[in-house]
Amino acid sequence: PQTLEYKASKVTHQLNATYNFMNRAFTPYVQAGLGMTSLDSNVPDSPPTTGCWWDPWWGYVCSTTWSTYKKTAFSYNVGLGLRWDINNAVYMKGAYNKEWMKVDSGTLSFDTLSMESGLMF
Repeated sequence: PQTLEYKASKVTHQLNATYNFMNRAFTPYVQAGLGMTSLDSNVPDSPPTTGCWWDPWWGYVCSTTWSTYKKTAFSYNVGLGLRWDINNAVYMKGAYNKEWMKVDSGTLSFDTLSMESGLMF
């Protein structure tokens, strides 16, 4: 037997709607969103491919790449959090989010904790 270790990559792009419960500097909020999520297992799904070319600066260069098992699909989320408006220009948010992704074999779910800071204008 041989043990292989890989770290999966996950990228999500979503359009979220947020509802703040109070019009104060510190308020709880809920959010929900729709979008797309890409998962890449980083596990090769075919033999590597090597290509070589001439580079005027570096000379003859070769590079090896391989494709991996990956999936991009529709996803949606809901979340609960706290927002703090530090002043009229800076805010911080902390949240727990639950995200679901539709795949061929069913639905995957992800639990995430997030911390965010930003500027208001």
